[in-house]
Amino acid sequence: MAEAIDFKNKRVLILDDDPGMRNTMRLILNTFGVTRSYQAATANEAVRRIQQEHYDIILSDYFLGEGRDGQQFLEELRHNKLIKLSTVFMMITAERIYEKVVSAVELAPDDYLIKPFSGEQLRSRLERTLIKKEAFAPVYALIESGDLRAAIATCEILMEEIPKYAIDFTRLKCDLCLTLGDYAEAERVYRQILETRALPWARMGFGKALFMQDKFEEAEDIFAEVVEDSPQYLEAYDWLANAHEAVGKGEEAQAALASAVEKSPNTLPRQRKLGNIARRNGDLDTAEKAFSTVVEKGKYSYFRSPEDYTELGGVMADKGDFKEALSLMGEARKQFSNSPEASMCAAVMESMIHKKSGNDKEAQAAINEALHLQESAKLDISNTMKLNLATACYQNGREDAGNSIVSDLIKNNHEDKALMQQAERTFEALGRRDFGMNLIESSAKEIIQLNNQAVRKAQQGDLEGAIAMLREAATRLPDNMQIVLNAAHALLVFIDKNGWDQDYMADAKRYLEKANAKDPNNSKLGKLNAMYQDVAKKYGSAR
Repeated sequence: MAEAIDFKNKRVLILDDDPGMRNTMRLILNTFGVTRSYQAATANEAVRRIQQEHYDIILSDYFLGEGRDGQQFLEELRHNKLIKLSTVFMMITAERIYEKVVSAVELAPDDYLIKPFSGEQLRSRLERTLIKKEAFAPVYALIESGDLRAAIATCEILMEEIPKYAIDFTRLKCDLCLTLGDYAEAERVYRQILETRALPWARMGFGKALFMQDKFEEAEDIFAEVVEDSPQYLEAYDWLANAHEAVGKGEEAQAALASAVEKSPNTLPRQRKLGNIARRNGDLDTAEKAFSTVVEKGKYSYFRSPEDYTELGGVMADKGDFKEALSLMGEARKQFSNSPEASMCAAVMESMIHKKSGNDKEAQAAINEALHLQESAKLDISNTMKLNLATACYQNGREDAGNSIVSDLIKNNHEDKALMQQAERTFEALGRRDFGMNLIESSAKEIIQLNNQAVRKAQQGDLEGAIAMLREAATRLPDNMQIVLNAAHALLVFIDKNGWDQDYMADAKRYLEKANAKDPNNSKLGKLNAMYQDVAKKYGSAR
């Protein structure tokens, strides 16, 4: 392994809102051989650059202006998988308080530097991080190709060959076991690690492995211990909230998230979840505060969403603040002036607000606008917004439209227990619990029967018949991950037994890409990705 880095061919992106600092950084980089440095003044400009080109190193200032900071920028990049595992992300800041900030985040940068610093300090820190990245390069390549089994095997080899990174390779191996859905193996390895060292990340992984095997109460205890012993480990609060929710402790879940938000208020997904749980718990003040934070901070985010406005508007309407809620919907239309999705979301919420305030004529006009936009543009909206749309339909006598929306939603997500509960609560709020339960159960039953029929055909040896059924179902219900993944599995089994089929392999790849984009944490997905790789290798096909 090389012990020195040639910076000549490294592509570096400098993100800083101060043009003078950007030029200073460029000159410092030049002193140790960097010839390909590029600049961005805002996080949004940096995202656009990163989407177009790969960078080996990203140097980001912590304070970016626009109400943004480098930590939010990093989390956006990682959550949306916009940078490769090999990319070095280094935070630059003049504030020593960042040492406290970085200890409280789950998506930490590869390194950080406190201003002022010398060129030699920057070079040595980058070199150290790049050397480590190079050690992990074989594993990263396998992960990004989707061959997670080989990545695990390579981790096992490299932890012996490069002992100074042994604990890092072990941690990555465990994470990959979780990704593959091999929860029992992950539990075994984590337990083995914990017998010798009580590492917080190992306890977290152990808790996740238990949780994914539906051992919710055991997982709850583990996450609670991590929170108590390592209060700056914020991911533990998220998983503790998940465990509390799984065993029906809504108020405890809210308290866990509130504690994390108090320590790190700028993580918007956590604020969204706090808002949703608080609203469900009837704590409208907390919900309003959380969603207000999301809207305000999200104004400067490349990944902002009009649905943040509708969530806040819904809470305002719950509190009887109808004028403020309608004003907010007007602001949403203004902020997303060229977005039909935003117009549709705003129209749905406006209909619900008008209905609550007794303005039936305006409510009808708004739902008509929302349905027209949805039907004409086939908009991609969240499941929560689909339930809001169905609610507005029912409130305004559009029974058939509401039934169609709910039925399609359940058929595409019949394994999603949280969504099923959300749908049940929607009908309870409408005072139509029995009707809703019948619609939900009949829609889910139809898909279960279809899936079971296809499985029986496969078990009876009629694999092609099963494939025909599942492919048709996957076309009709492209968001049903059970159907999509079962179709991919049947196709791969057929190819493995009967030989290469280009059309079948293309469909299997398309189904897996769909699942990887929509539900990357699906417990079946890791094994099917590995199976795809095995079949492709068997017949000498590159992915």
